[in-house]
Amino acid sequence: MSNRILIRSKNDSVIIVEKQEMKSANVETLDSKPRFRREVVIEFYKEDERGLFYVAKIEHPSPQYVKIHETAKKAIECMDGTKTIEEISEISKLEKEALEYLIEHLRKRGFIEGYDPQPDTEEIETIPDTASFRIKLFTPSSWVLKRFSWMRYVVSNKWVGLLYFLFVVAGIIAFSKNINQIIGVMLALGRYTETYFPIQYLVISLVLLYLVELVHEIAHASVYSYYGGKKVEIGLEFHFLIGFFYAKFDDAYSVPRKERAKAIAMGPLTSIFFASLFSILYSTTTVARDLWAIQAFFWYFSTVMISLPTIKTDSYYLLQEFFRFPYLLENSWENLRKLVLVLFRKIKWKEYQEFLSQYSRSEKRAMFLLSFLIPLGFTFQIVLGFFLLVYLYVVDLMLMTPEIVFRRAQLTPKLLVLWLSTIWAFFLLVVGIMGTAKKAVKRRITIKKVGKEL
Repeated sequence: MSNRILIRSKNDSVIIVEKQEMKSANVETLDSKPRFRREVVIEFYKEDERGLFYVAKIEHPSPQYVKIHETAKKAIECMDGTKTIEEISEISKLEKEALEYLIEHLRKRGFIEGYDPQPDTEEIETIPDTASFRIKLFTPSSWVLKRFSWMRYVVSNKWVGLLYFLFVVAGIIAFSKNINQIIGVMLALGRYTETYFPIQYLVISLVLLYLVELVHEIAHASVYSYYGGKKVEIGLEFHFLIGFFYAKFDDAYSVPRKERAKAIAMGPLTSIFFASLFSILYSTTTVARDLWAIQAFFWYFSTVMISLPTIKTDSYYLLQEFFRFPYLLENSWENLRKLVLVLFRKIKWKEYQEFLSQYSRSEKRAMFLLSFLIPLGFTFQIVLGFFLLVYLYVVDLMLMTPEIVFRRAQLTPKLLVLWLSTIWAFFLLVVGIMGTAKKAVKRRITIKKVGKEL
């Protein structure tokens, strides 16, 4: 009989439970004849050198997904409410302790009849989202989603895709030809001592930024909904200094992998489209050229930002789909942490090799790639932060707060708008830090609770 079992859970690392390492399950609260919920759907996910993997998913009482190894699937197929744990153990060739561990895990996730999902206390996120805080705004109606569903043709129709590609190339060429002038406009935007910059452009720019960002997220949601997704949430996420819209899909695995990747890709494709449109407008018109320059610069720049897979944006989720490795970032952080521990001789190389043995060759490649990119991503963000502080006069504007509040400074419309924007950005930063601190405290409490259980 087998004395090991592989399952996937919150951080998606393979749990290999050996008989001698296994902690006792809460046998007193387990059904003597466990019944797997009938509404649970089990689908094939992938195959690697460790065997076959499946995804078990349930929509009620709340969406839950668990990736299981074929060993666990055999045991689950026996959980029909008529067999005892001993009988299931004998049929599935699993040791009783391993089977009890599996049942306890499934019970906590709500896959066993008579139990609702419980807060996860065993799997701890490696690192909380940096300065991140979310507020749900609305669930888009089916009418709105259908109006935008035509966007799928960009990724599903070769002729539409070709026209899109040519348009984007034209936009990039236009941007490249005028890049010096566009950067000059952005630097002038931050110089509060210059008053020639039309104040209406600042206001209109901010409105346009959020409108395009909203279209970006609706593009995600519309394509996702077209391919079968039902539970979509759109809201505001405060990340670093700026608040952006986001789209969240609670039933992601209800959409096939290829179509799910198309839905993810529609966001960046929408941003690049608008960046190209604004670049062409800047090159071909004489009206509101500074406004088009601001928009073109921002959307090309933001596309570069979301192309960094070191934060959970569109490119990260595309990479995650490519490697079929959910929670790739959390596992990559854990890999990086253990590499640092090995470097400083806090753990032995053998222990690190045991950690890597949990993953397939493909997953190891993905983790090493992201572990290499994480330091580069943070370096880029630091350089960006320095640029914002120095060249956009963020520090100067913050230091002018007393003079502006007590009316000792000569207020111009531009200075007032830039100062209010800086204060708003600082407020978002504080909100983000508070959200992160809340997560960290909750994580610390959970770790202490797990320590007591162990």
